Amino acid sequence: RHPGFRSHLLEKLPLKLLNKGLKTYGDQLTADRLYDWLGVGEIEDGYWMHDETALEIRSWLEERPELQKQLVLEGLNHCSTTGEKEGLYDAIYERFYGAGLPDGYDFWCLEQSAGRVNTQPETAVHLFKEAFYRRKKDGLTLDVLRHHARQHRILEATLDQLIAERSRIEAQEQERQERARAFTDERRRKEKEWLSYVHANEVALRENRAAPGLLYRVAQEYFKSPEAALKEDRIHLIYPELGGSELERLRRDGAGLKAVEALLGGDRQLIDAAVRGLLGTVDRKDVPDVREILDLWAENQMHYLGWPYLAALEETERTASEDSPPRWNDGQLRRALAFYYCCPPTDIHPEWYRRLLRTRPKIVADLQVQHTIVEFRRGREHFFKLTNLAEDPAYAQVASHATLPLLRAFPTRCKLGQLDSLEDLLWAAIQHADRSSLRELIEKKLSRTSMNDTQRALWLAAGFAIEPDAFQPLLSHFFDGHERRSRYLAEFFRRRGRRFPLTWLADIRISASAQLIHILGSYVGPELGNAQGLITPSMRASRLVRGLIQQNLAASPDKAASSALARLLEDPGLYHWRDVLSQAQDEQRVIRCDAEFQHPSIERVCRSLSGGAPANAGDLAALVVEQLQQLADVIRKGDTNAWRQYWNVDPYGRPDKRRPENSCRDILLTALQQRLQSQGIDARSEVQHANDKRTDICVSCDGFQVPVEIKRNDHRDLWSALRNQLIAQYTNHPGADGYGIYLVFWFGKEYTQAPPSGKRPTTATELQERLKKEAKLSEAEERKISVHVIDVSKP
Repeated sequence: RHPGFRSHLLEKLPLKLLNKGLKTYGDQLTADRLYDWLGVGEIEDGYWMHDETALEIRSWLEERPELQKQLVLEGLNHCSTTGEKEGLYDAIYERFYGAGLPDGYDFWCLEQSAGRVNTQPETAVHLFKEAFYRRKKDGLTLDVLRHHARQHRILEATLDQLIAERSRIEAQEQERQERARAFTDERRRKEKEWLSYVHANEVALRENRAAPGLLYRVAQEYFKSPEAALKEDRIHLIYPELGGSELERLRRDGAGLKAVEALLGGDRQLIDAAVRGLLGTVDRKDVPDVREILDLWAENQMHYLGWPYLAALEETERTASEDSPPRWNDGQLRRALAFYYCCPPTDIHPEWYRRLLRTRPKIVADLQVQHTIVEFRRGREHFFKLTNLAEDPAYAQVASHATLPLLRAFPTRCKLGQLDSLEDLLWAAIQHADRSSLRELIEKKLSRTSMNDTQRALWLAAGFAIEPDAFQPLLSHFFDGHERRSRYLAEFFRRRGRRFPLTWLADIRISASAQLIHILGSYVGPELGNAQGLITPSMRASRLVRGLIQQNLAASPDKAASSALARLLEDPGLYHWRDVLSQAQDEQRVIRCDAEFQHPSIERVCRSLSGGAPANAGDLAALVVEQLQQLADVIRKGDTNAWRQYWNVDPYGRPDKRRPENSCRDILLTALQQRLQSQGIDARSEVQHANDKRTDICVSCDGFQVPVEIKRNDHRDLWSALRNQLIAQYTNHPGADGYGIYLVFWFGKEYTQAPPSGKRPTTATELQERLKKEAKLSEAEERKISVHVIDVSKP
């Protein structure tokens, strides 16, 4: 059986194939072959004993009793050839998938045992034991077994051993039953004593002066879950019809009160007194105040009146109507919260507590702070309700009051296990606390030199999350060049991403996103984000970097995103991310162009149609392309031998050497300016762009511009400049709207730079087509990028 079946949820496939095989071929197989077949679908730990397929196999075997006996003998033959027997004997019957053994199987085992005593004694003993264990009351008797055993010494010894073992088991069972009866009697005796004790204190309960221990016992039962009562065989006294775990609904329906009723044996008089005692707890003078409750908890102790106090609130809340006026004053509510935080009796939110979250969040926050500070001092690693402050919207108001005091009290020297709670507090504060106060606190905490690197990383990350510009220098100084620290940063933001995957990335500004990409991307590559198996911190960091690139930069129409992507592409530490960043840059360029596009006014369109100034960058590009084509025709086909301007000449006036690229550009620019000036269009050389880059020629008009990148056909970047220079650096200018022109001077095939693949072009026209093909322009780029090769070669 292939082990991959289980991991791919195909565990039942062998069983189903076996079932189909038995139905189709089972009656044609020999016993030894069939025995092997039955092994392929074996059930691990009886996991499929009630499976429909296993039931069909079981029925197939039960319809063939003689075949079952043959299979048992075949299994015994397998066992006889190996050392360890007992486990193999068990495996024989596992291949029957729970099928009932045929009638008379016990007699058959006895006959087979007698026939094998001399030749296969171990097998004979096993069959004799099977006959003993499987004998029926109206079938094989102990006397018959004794008669057969007397004839063979080995079987007689086996029978004596089996009878002795049976006697020992019967004695153990009798002893177990006696212990169970004694336990039941003792429990009933204690229950009677308990009821007598409650009877004796009935008046004290009604007068609200019962012993705290008595009230605690009643409250224990009140908060006991129906599941616990089930284990004590009292569930029928609480909910005869209970099915499944419905604890919260049962609380609302009064399961706690019914548990008390069951505890007191249904005595209505005692029940009434006990409930009065519970409800009166909140008015008792011996209830400790908040400070006493917390001091006890600091010593890992709990006051006896804690649970009775909480039971009183829960029962009152359960029976109160929606418009009932509040019964509890601030002091009582604070005591209730202190008891609840120190020793919650259940894992659910009681209704009174949920109501306080909505109506009295400041009181809840105050008790949360007091309790958690006690926990800090105790050195605890996990703190009650802190995760709710960061994740549960119902705690938003509580978090706005509690997070800053708790962060102020958080120990500078903390245990490693406390850092998760610090993350919870920081994210809760980022969402709900006053930002200026939080920033002031973060700066104060970071000034402490005794803080370890792990905690400092979290405080810095929180500062960066609320004010990236202010904390960016500190972030760079602390994290750059430190891989271990950078992982703390990734984990901090990864937790936020896990909890709020659709919103948190959008909250981080572009400059901050670029900073995180630089820090984290230097240590992880993009391939880790697609890795399978156990999720590691490196894999999470890789996915975070990719999310920042795609959601915050590639999807942004802002100019700042364009600049950020350009800087990241030049970052040597992000070498492995260049393909991802380049693709993001292409996507962002399209989004930005679409966002910045403006339809021309009617006046501009009319002016353009009548031969006036261009109405947009597309009009301007079309006009420049037309003028360049006309110039190319004059250079190649005119009567003036204009191509000679692009060559140096020897003393005899003959074209000798090619002019430098800049000289060729200036000659072309002069001719182009003469053609465009009359239409109010400006053409200049060496125009500066972002990142200190300069285009060879920039043609502009009314805020629009078209960059022209120029190369000779012998330039080493001939095949890459279209993509890496023109598109990557110049066409992303807002005024260009993605338009650009790549122009090459053709001096002859012998000068052409070798292409990335294939043969060198032999003509200017062939070079122009090859340049377009090698650039692999997208559909959007093909509409806006023009490629022109001007032939200035010697005729």
